[in-house]
Amino acid sequence: MKKITPLKAIKAKCLDCCGYQKKEVKFCSALNCPIWLFRFGRNPKSQNHLFDVSFFEEHINVEVSNMEKILKNHIKNKKEG
Repeated sequence: MKKITPLKAIKAKCLDCCGYQKKEVKFCSALNCPIWLFRFGRNPKSQNHLFDVSFFEEHINVEVSNMEKILKNHIKNKKEG
């Protein structure tokens, strides 16, 4: 059996979770997932990779905002229907 690194295993799990769609991994909204920051197969805190906290904060805020809109619409539609 071929050994893989923990980061490659995380990347593979994220691809599996997102239906093997790389774009879906990029826009993953499972912000509470313990491996969310590692979903690209990189350690975001490593010196070998740039870790731009503002990118993640912006991405999280956009995702939360979108999720709030979707949830409000779902509740509204459920009450009306």
